[in-house]
Order: sequence, then structure tokens, then C-alpha cells
Amino acid sequence: MGGFFYLAIDDSMSGDRIHSGDKLFVIETQTIQENDICAIADDTDVSKLRFRRVKELDNGRFMLVPSNPQFKEELKDTLLIIGKVETVFINT
Repeated sequence: MGGFFYLAIDDSMSGDRIHSGDKLFVIETQTIQENDICAIADDTDVSKLRFRRVKELDNGRFMLVPSNPQFKEELKDTLLIIGKVETVFINT
């Protein structure tokens, strides 16, 4: 299991004090817990990551949950979870 740094590109997780420009250390894993902030491959460009909490629904679908109320929850049939955020380095 490895890890890598990634630069946050939006404020979708600002309720968790993650803002655009912050550096995130991501642990590579597909095993997640309910409150983990997950690194998810973008549908249109897998080289880009999005960060959300993930709720697995009873019907096998997934709800992506941002912590910023200005962003909407998204319902997905499939996901590619790359890992989870371990540490946030705030851009000062």
C-alpha cells in the first residue's frame, strides 16, 4: 500500500477544512470506512481526482457527499476509489 500527494482543485470539502490549493496525502486503498474522505477518479478524466465521502446504498449504488453545501451530492452506479485522505497540508 503506497501513498502520494495531490493538490486539491476545488472547495467541495471545505467543511472539512480542505480548500483549493491544499496539499493532500492520499493512502492508496479500496477499503474505506464511512467517514473517510475518498480520492475518486473523475468520470471524464481518470488523471484527475475528486474528494468526497462515499455512502454505499442498499441498491448497490453510491452517493458522493461533499462537505461544502454549495456542492451537490451525486448518485453513481460505479466508482473507482483510488484511496483516502490521510493528511491535509493547508496552503498558507
